[in-house]
Amino acid sequence: MKRLLFALTLLFCFAPVLAIQISHSAIIDEVYPGEDVKYVLNITNDGTVEDTFHVLSWSTWTATISKTLFNLKPNETRIINVTLTVPIDVRVQHNEITIDVSNDRQGEQKNVKLIAKAITLYPQGFSLADYDFPSGVDPREQQELTVTVTSELDKRLPGAIRLTIKDSNNEVLLTQEERFSYDPMKSNVLKIMVNFSEKQTPGKYFMEVEAYVTSRLIGRKSGSFSILPYSSITQSMTETKSLLGQAKVYEIINDGTGTYQEYTIKEKVGPLTALLISNSFGAEYVDGEFTWTVEVNAGETVLAGYTITFIPLILLPFILVLIAYLYWRATRKIILKKEVVRYYSKDNHTIVKVIIKVKNASRKIIKDVKILEQLSPFVSKISDFHTLKPKLVKSKEGKRLEWVLDRIKAKGEVVLSYAVHTKVGIVGQMFFEPSTAVFKFKNKKCEEKSNVAGFEARAD
Repeated sequence: MKRLLFALTLLFCFAPVLAIQISHSAIIDEVYPGEDVKYVLNITNDGTVEDTFHVLSWSTWTATISKTLFNLKPNETRIINVTLTVPIDVRVQHNEITIDVSNDRQGEQKNVKLIAKAITLYPQGFSLADYDFPSGVDPREQQELTVTVTSELDKRLPGAIRLTIKDSNNEVLLTQEERFSYDPMKSNVLKIMVNFSEKQTPGKYFMEVEAYVTSRLIGRKSGSFSILPYSSITQSMTETKSLLGQAKVYEIINDGTGTYQEYTIKEKVGPLTALLISNSFGAEYVDGEFTWTVEVNAGETVLAGYTITFIPLILLPFILVLIAYLYWRATRKIILKKEVVRYYSKDNHTIVKVIIKVKNASRKIIKDVKILEQLSPFVSKISDFHTLKPKLVKSKEGKRLEWVLDRIKAKGEVVLSYAVHTKVGIVGQMFFEPSTAVFKFKNKKCEEKSNVAGFEARAD
């Protein structure tokens, strides 16, 4: 029995001692809405071993604790700051905050109750003196609202400015609230920065400014202003080229909310390029310069520029040839047309009949027209002269036929024909050289050629 008592005595003497001690600063009994109450707690480890401490708070108002978890050695003290924020619109007259402190080893817990009373101050003597805001605003720029608050009281109090903006349909566009602390030693001119959407529709809007001190409305003022339209132009250019032409197109985009009345683009263009332009999008060409003047509505894209086609240059040689041909046709006085109308080929004998049409294309009589027809060396005989008989002429160049027409009346036509015989059979293609007409027109010697006539002979 003595040994048991001795053992219990030793256990009691050398067991660790755990204890918590809390002290705090004087309680603040009265505080105005919107202000903070600050408490200082001293937490001491009265035990004999190091321990971990937890600090918690319980309150209907917002409480902030500087340190909620920490270690303390024996007899060590930690200072903890507790901040209690009184709501701006508080209606209760007082609030209790309970601070609980506990340790880990034996779960010992102590608490302290702090009571803060909120005094509701009726803000008599306060007024919203005036506010200032531009009558017309650019929505891309930050705007400044200036509000002046006055008071006859010599007391610092918290407050707030509430801004509401509505459109013409009474739809709320923007609400904004800025808090402040009224200071009788200062001018109390408040500046609030207001931001709008860049795409805000231009027009008339209505503004309402309310001023509060603590939770009490001290003044309300309203007015109107206009959001101004603006234009924001971006320009880009694309250029394309091909064998048939090229194009240069300007794209003008208005990202703003208003119309750009006269947007102008100018570009110098050479005279040859100007002639080849097929589409200039309504530009004016003056002194070697194209000028585009366009109206660009909000959100609209407008095109300007020009397209060049090389087709006229490509067709120019063909056009010139055609013009020369037409001119030649228009200025010819005698037109010769030659054709093979019949042929016969068998074994070693071929007969071909040829017709030559001589037409006077002028409006006057042409006299003494000589028609020359060069014959092939294979021709052995000439026959079948159903029209005017030609004269057979032999020369170094070979045999040729000559007809002399005394006169051809204006727009008249003479048909000549002949047949040639060969002693060889012809199979395949055979061509006759062009016939020649020699004559005088207005005392000027002229010469015209016919076409080449041919045929394809097949063996019978």
